[in-house]
Amino acid sequence: MAHWVGCTALLVVLVAPINMALGIHMFLKDSVLEVFIAVSVVLFFFFSRQVRYRTDALAIALIATMTWGVISVIWSTNPDYSVVRLLHWVAAGAVAGAALQLQQQRDRFVVLRYLFASGCFVAVLGMMQHLGGFDAIAQAKPPAATFANRNMAMHIIVVSWWLGPLLMILDQGGWRHRLWQYIYSVGAALMLAFATYTETRAALVAIGIQSVLLASYFLITKIRGVWIPEAGNISRRALAVGVLVLILFTNIGSGGFDPVWTKDVNLTQLADPIEDETGYERLVFWGSTLDIIRDHSIPGVGLGAFE
Repeated sequence: MAHWVGCTALLVVLVAPINMALGIHMFLKDSVLEVFIAVSVVLFFFFSRQVRYRTDALAIALIATMTWGVISVIWSTNPDYSVVRLLHWVAAGAVAGAALQLQQQRDRFVVLRYLFASGCFVAVLGMMQHLGGFDAIAQAKPPAATFANRNMAMHIIVVSWWLGPLLMILDQGGWRHRLWQYIYSVGAALMLAFATYTETRAALVAIGIQSVLLASYFLITKIRGVWIPEAGNISRRALAVGVLVLILFTNIGSGGFDPVWTKDVNLTQLADPIEDETGYERLVFWGSTLDIIRDHSIPGVGLGAFE
């Protein structure tokens, strides 16, 4: 079960777009994932002798959200979009349901390692595209690994990079502990370096907030005297190697030495439609969203129908 849940993350990043001209780079990923998950769930329930049903707050929230999404198709202003989005929800719900079945800590670590490996794959492939000119996979806004658009590639980086420092603390892998320490440290460093290559403002802001939250959590637990005992087993050498890798790659560009402080990432451009056309589009989208909320406050417009 743990390996199946983890494989869904790898499948997301390994399925590459076939034809950028048709604009199907995400459709292909969605279709492959939905077929894979649907078949896997059927096989799981067919062969499983025992399925654990959970009634905690998280499970109830997921079930309630899924139920509301299904019902909203009835009054949707765009049923076609709602059905497509519902298929995505079903696939995600199946993975969430399977993850909730994992009771053993070692199984959860297996899933986290798969997710972390997926982020590392995206980062390494994206860095090859940026630094080495690897162009075997079609790109709309490079470097984007297999996602065609670098903004989409950063989704999985934001989700997985912080697992590096977290697993360095929590994952005590026996005799292989020291090796995993280096893998977690270097992997997280590569993902952060890749984030600087994409110059994606939203991702950089998200990473900054995550860093502050992680640091605050560790600081608070230490002050309160409930510091995680495993934290003392972190390899300082592995941590130092990760920092050096991050410093090295954030200061290298496609043309050679490219100091990170010279990169043009203006987080304030979002509010200036003259400087940033996509920023203006976002402001229009947000304004339309507020109108939808005002006009359809309680039932909404149906799952995915906002498009």
